[in-house]
Amino acid sequence: MRRILDLTGVSITVPVSESAEEALERVAAMLETPVEPEA
Repeated sequence: MRRILDLTGVSITVPVSESAEEALERVAAMLETPVEPEA
């Protein structure tokens, strides 16, 4: 897993992707989904 610090300053953990473009697409998809607080 790779932690990515997005533009809002929120640390997001995403699977390691084969390409940076794919990683950005994964982050974008996650940002479009409501984030549930970690228990």
